Amino acid sequence: MKLKMRKGYLILYGILFLALLYRSFLSVELTDEVHGIASIYNIYLGKKPFMTSWDYHTGWCLLAPLFSLFHMVSPEFEGIVLFFRIVYLLFTVVCAGIISWMLYRKEQNPWIWYFVFPAICFVPTSIFQISYNSLTVYLLMLAAVILITSEAGKTEWVRYLCLGILMGIGCINYPTLAALAVGLTVWIGIKNKNGYWKSKTVFYIVGGSMTALVFFWWIFSDGDMTLFVQALKGMFTSPHEKTKGTIDGQYLLQTFFEPLKEFFLSGFGICSLIYLAVQFVFDVCLHRRFWNWVFLCLFLMMNAWSNKGTYGYVVLGILIAYSYLLLTDRRLWRQSKELLGILLGYILTYSFTSDNRNVMAAFEVAGPLICLCAGVILWEAAKEKHVAQPIFPLLLLGISGVLSIYTYVYRDEPVGFLNQRVESGIYKGLYTTESRKQMVEQVEQEIDSVITENETVCVVTRAPMIYLMAKANICAPQTWDAQFLYRGNISAEPLLSYFEAVNQIPDVLVATSLDIPDFINQEQYEIQKFIKEYYSLYYDNQIESMDIWVWKRKNKKY
Repeated sequence: MKLKMRKGYLILYGILFLALLYRSFLSVELTDEVHGIASIYNIYLGKKPFMTSWDYHTGWCLLAPLFSLFHMVSPEFEGIVLFFRIVYLLFTVVCAGIISWMLYRKEQNPWIWYFVFPAICFVPTSIFQISYNSLTVYLLMLAAVILITSEAGKTEWVRYLCLGILMGIGCINYPTLAALAVGLTVWIGIKNKNGYWKSKTVFYIVGGSMTALVFFWWIFSDGDMTLFVQALKGMFTSPHEKTKGTIDGQYLLQTFFEPLKEFFLSGFGICSLIYLAVQFVFDVCLHRRFWNWVFLCLFLMMNAWSNKGTYGYVVLGILIAYSYLLLTDRRLWRQSKELLGILLGYILTYSFTSDNRNVMAAFEVAGPLICLCAGVILWEAAKEKHVAQPIFPLLLLGISGVLSIYTYVYRDEPVGFLNQRVESGIYKGLYTTESRKQMVEQVEQEIDSVITENETVCVVTRAPMIYLMAKANICAPQTWDAQFLYRGNISAEPLLSYFEAVNQIPDVLVATSLDIPDFINQEQYEIQKFIKEYYSLYYDNQIESMDIWVWKRKNKKY
């Protein structure tokens, strides 16, 4: 590739990155994203996973140092959502740089960066956050590249120690990932059967074990086995686990068969099958490899445009686009098998862990990993002398990701309507609609005036932003709607069990009408009896069509 083309790549990739950066300023999300930041805050306050934090997503503790850093700069948490969005972008760039460096050391070709960069353009579900999903995906990307660049004729103890640490961190973040971590132990032995497989396996196990020991030492430094058992019981019997249901034939049909059937029976799904057939004809029958690349680019363009509003379809389309190269070239399969194996392991882990019961959600989250697979496949294929320069497929990968995040805004209005800047509070610096801007600014002012920082608070409905706006101590099993009232549950568990386990009830309870209109008069919810017995209504107001109720504790023992 010529120097001129290299500069052109840098300019085009720079434009894509600026588009990502600009997009991170758009939208104000009231549930999942702010729940993650509130969960980090809960750990920052001193809660421990599997002990005093009953959140089944246990990896928020890994980001607590970042929260501490921001709190020192901004004690009032102003702009904290934007801060974590920028941190996410920096994190993806650093990971891409490490991956490129490892591949460069093996290939000794600086162009490898251009094949890795498009993965950054895929933001899982358009949420710019280092969450339990995105962090896991990037950890697996790093783990896969460590395996890809491994050499059988060397001990490489540092490499496999780091691999074990990465998978250990992944298991902290996503406990069910332990199945994939164990599977990798077997794979390391198979991959290095003619070399130093014993020492590599030992160092991998040592790295993972060290990480696990440090984690368990930390959580048991502020709790005992009784509290640990109570927490596990609360987590395993939580509404999340009940919603997920039993893994049986019906579960498999709903999770895998139905979503994939819907995909392949859609207009684009049928086109993808036609694409694979045409690729086969031109490659095997006509031996026209140039046209294979033309059809690849055309299919990627159609995929980017046709599926721009359905994120899972976009990344599955990319996987299909490159699957033909894998099926017809054993060399490509050998070079990509670790990435593809880890991708399959993650999709299965997510599908059997999440209560979404939809494999398409797994494809949505795995977007960066799938794009990295495509980049590595394209890199290997481009080494052949008769293959055209891969500029268009690479650019189309990046454009697909950027187009997706601009056409799919998670739980806010479309990008064109996000033109009002939030001027204060936790969402400061972000752009949203006029009504949402007014709502979040006023709600934060009101919450800050009625709840003091030395009080403990629990939000009994799904409104995790309240925890950050109040800046108070949290007394709740998790910062999500622990009772899952928004899904129709009426039980007061696990709230009451948590209060009993920690021997404390909060000073303040808060509810909103975001999910449940007229909550205060909904007697069927069991938590109402607890509220009436121990609390008095202190504040009742409506802000931009959202009702807020605040109860404060009576002078009565629990």
